[in-house]
Amino acid sequence: MVSLLLVVLLIGSGALRAQTDRPTLTVGWVLSPPVWGMEEDGTKSGLFIEFAQMIADDLNHELVIKEYPTAGAAVLGQNAGETDMMAGAVAFDVFGADNLFSDPIGQTQSRMFVHIDRADGWDANTVSGEVISYVAQTLTPEVDAISQRNIGVQVPNLDSGIMGVLSGNQAAFIYPEEAASYLLREARIDHLVVPVGEPVSVVDRVVVLHRSRADLLGPINDVIAQMKAQGRLDALFAKNRVEIYDPAPEVLTVAFPEFDASFGGPSGFAPSYVLDENGAPSGYAIEIFRAVADRAGLKYEFRTISPNLIVQGPAAAGVDIIPSLGISEARREIMDQTVPAGHLEISATVRSEDAKALAAPADLSGKNVGVIEGSYAFIRAQRDPTVNAVTFDTPDEMLDGLMAEQVDAVLMLRTHIAELADQRGYPSKISELDQSMYEAERAISLRFGLGQAREALNRELPGYLLSAEFAELREKYYGAPVFWNEARLRQLTTGLIVLAVLVLGLLFAFLASERARRRAKRANERAEAARLEAVDLSSRLHAVMEASSNGVVALDRHGQVAMMNSQARDLLEIGEGRHWPQDQGAAYFADEEGEALKGEEDPFRRALKSQSMEGILYQFHGEGAKKPKHIRVSSSTIPPEASGEIGTVVVLNDVTEYERQRKESLRSGRMSAVGQLTGGVAHDFNNLLAVIMGNLELMKETRDDPKLDEMIDAGLAATRHGADLTMSLLAFARQSRLEVEVLDLNSVILDAQNWMRRALPASITVETSLLAGIWPVELDRSSLESALLNLIVNARDAMGGMGRLTIETANLRIDEAYVDSRDEELAVGRYVLLAVSDTGSGISEQNLDRLFEPFFTTKGPGEGSGVGLSMVQGFVKQSGGTVQVYSELGVGTTFKLYFPASKDAVMPISGQDSKAPTVAKNTARILLAEDNKEVRKVLDTILKGAGYTVVTAKTGDEALELFHSEPKFDLLITDIVMPGKLQGTDLAKAIRPLQPDLPFIFMSGYAAEATVHGNGLRPEDVRLMKPAGKEDLLDAVEQQLKIARE
Repeated sequence: MVSLLLVVLLIGSGALRAQTDRPTLTVGWVLSPPVWGMEEDGTKSGLFIEFAQMIADDLNHELVIKEYPTAGAAVLGQNAGETDMMAGAVAFDVFGADNLFSDPIGQTQSRMFVHIDRADGWDANTVSGEVISYVAQTLTPEVDAISQRNIGVQVPNLDSGIMGVLSGNQAAFIYPEEAASYLLREARIDHLVVPVGEPVSVVDRVVVLHRSRADLLGPINDVIAQMKAQGRLDALFAKNRVEIYDPAPEVLTVAFPEFDASFGGPSGFAPSYVLDENGAPSGYAIEIFRAVADRAGLKYEFRTISPNLIVQGPAAAGVDIIPSLGISEARREIMDQTVPAGHLEISATVRSEDAKALAAPADLSGKNVGVIEGSYAFIRAQRDPTVNAVTFDTPDEMLDGLMAEQVDAVLMLRTHIAELADQRGYPSKISELDQSMYEAERAISLRFGLGQAREALNRELPGYLLSAEFAELREKYYGAPVFWNEARLRQLTTGLIVLAVLVLGLLFAFLASERARRRAKRANERAEAARLEAVDLSSRLHAVMEASSNGVVALDRHGQVAMMNSQARDLLEIGEGRHWPQDQGAAYFADEEGEALKGEEDPFRRALKSQSMEGILYQFHGEGAKKPKHIRVSSSTIPPEASGEIGTVVVLNDVTEYERQRKESLRSGRMSAVGQLTGGVAHDFNNLLAVIMGNLELMKETRDDPKLDEMIDAGLAATRHGADLTMSLLAFARQSRLEVEVLDLNSVILDAQNWMRRALPASITVETSLLAGIWPVELDRSSLESALLNLIVNARDAMGGMGRLTIETANLRIDEAYVDSRDEELAVGRYVLLAVSDTGSGISEQNLDRLFEPFFTTKGPGEGSGVGLSMVQGFVKQSGGTVQVYSELGVGTTFKLYFPASKDAVMPISGQDSKAPTVAKNTARILLAEDNKEVRKVLDTILKGAGYTVVTAKTGDEALELFHSEPKFDLLITDIVMPGKLQGTDLAKAIRPLQPDLPFIFMSGYAAEATVHGNGLRPEDVRLMKPAGKEDLLDAVEQQLKIARE
């Protein structure tokens, strides 16, 4: 229950702060259904928010909501005490020692999800050697065990795990089942990615409470106990659809209404549901379902269910499938529905004496209308402001209410009330309006968790609805109504007897001419009936085709287009008056690099040659289109006996967006693989360079030989070049160590003009358009200059030594509309733009897609490595920005780099000396932890040579023992990654409680090691990248000792 008395005011960062004297409870929020959601009016909702609101109300607190950009950021905020609690969260270890857990409110289970093609035979308990992803916040010992025997990959969120499985980059991902199933179902891909095996782990759901609010733990547990007893918790979980779906059974249960007398008996459900002569379920809805389900190969059985439960959906009815229910947004919230499987028509029935006054739906404005509670008419009438809905339990009661003048009209499926009145013997007392009150599509409705069955039905429905079998079925149940019923025939007979006496004489006189007239009339009627049947068939086909979300093209037996829906016209870019995309210069391609398909290879000509297709992927290039569309084409041939006119049906499914996301996922996977390889190599290589650099610097101090010094300097220069090389390799993997400072982008560009001129020939004109008042940015200067150099050199090569190079800067504000329209991974906010444009040859569409792939180049051998643009993108992404490329062949190319503007930073004042003064050092005791023997020896020698007392340890565990046994230390220098139980960051966490003021220096050959969440590094801790020179090391030691003494 969400409190209706909460009054909030939106301020600052978007947190909601209540203006009240009551104590507050602060919770985090990020848009991530179903646990964090948002209503249409912008109100925050979802399980976590609504549960927190209940707790706040019961404790007489005011709820304050603080927005976060990601779920991970919300967890960090909870751990840091920015928020007080996370109500309903899973008790994962990520919450650490900073929080307390309430009594359990339920449990969640993590499952392994795989692509449907790999589901058979997959055993989560024995699988090994596969790439399996997980999200850091959901890591449990069970997930860690699976990751150890496979290739565990940590991904930022659930979306990345799903895309990894869909693209094939990952075999599986592990995630809490409720959230994963919800997202898969909402995205309509729950038939492609499915859970397998038993739960990997089962963890309690709790209220996570920060230790600073420990006084509330007892009252919150009392509230939880009360909510459980009242059933409020179960209702809350059901409302927010935080649930685990039952697996699909081998035999599906299908609802059939119980023919209760209060609903008018069997006639109350005709023609949708009837019993055949053997008493078995039949009827219009049942026969459609049977035909489609049999085609789909589904096994099913019917179960008799109360009609009151059927209208509430499969879950309430306790079945898997309901054959026919009206499609509505309200129903899609509580059930799954197929593509349209029929048409629903709700008509109004009035008393005969009111038929003239109430002849059309508009005449019912302001009137009382009867509806069956829970029915589709009930749903529509409740939302219709022009009528007053009066609910009844059964059709019988509703008809009684109409005759007793309790209501002015009743609403139900067309003919149902008329048949009920006819059964009672007074059909003349009511009148059904010709014009429908409401119309909607009907669909086969399924409980959640049956994605495979839903898609199997979806595949068969369009073909069946276009078949002659369906046309005959519709004619059988909804043919022309019989006007001459028994009562009217009796009246006619009486009248004819009287009339026959009067006209008998005249009849003989006109007999001959009347015969001729009747023969002509019958011939005309047969011709008109044939014409109307053809028009009716055409209308039905057109309605079915227009209801489909896919493009549908029906071809006659001569290969001409008989019918085409608007979706197909839009997809194939076919203008009015044309029938084939080839008429407009369009073409199909079978793959990325191939030539246009010709002749029999064209998908439509393949379909006409009776070559059945099922989801074959094509590229479609419309005339003048800059980008192709990706279309999956399916086709089916209709036998002549089934349809004399239409011979082939072609279904077109636009998968352009899916293909784009798949390629992006593949590209990200390649980048991740190269990054992991690069990072591992860089770590070991930097350790080697640290040994070489340290020993060379020591040799230089102990030798006084100019020739030897010259050779040592050359070796040191080569070592520094090697360090720069690893930094460049790490840049495109987004794992480089960035030395961030506040920069004026304009100043960096102006300072770079000297070397810029040296890199460009005089035949290239350089123009700059630098915005005055550019916002400051926080970037690594050397990486920025390297990125600028890469773009300038690429522009030079593209222009062939002649042209115009333009460099621009600008301030931009990026809003949600911009991000959505360009599908950018950018946070909303202020950005600084750096644009580099050239008048070169331009880049082709195919090469644009691969531009930032590592080692991809269009230059000749020896002219380019293909790493430059990857480095540029890696640097910009690592800095929180993005890169966009615009190019036109023969015109030129523009690279746009977007950097986040600094929020609070002030531009640095030039000339300041930030170097810390030298302090007394020979009295300091240093604990050095380094697992590499050669590196440890070099560092020990350098530090002792500077006068420090040094105690060394090979592992973090040994260092902790030395800390306990040795006299007090003044500084700890530690590698981040070491063997044993304690890493460098773990060592720091263990020592800090014992000596809080002890300064630390962390060293690593791989910057990503220093940026892992939860590693314990503080802003004041110094981080050094290996190989660190002697001067850099000693400066860092002096700086830390000076700060500690102050």
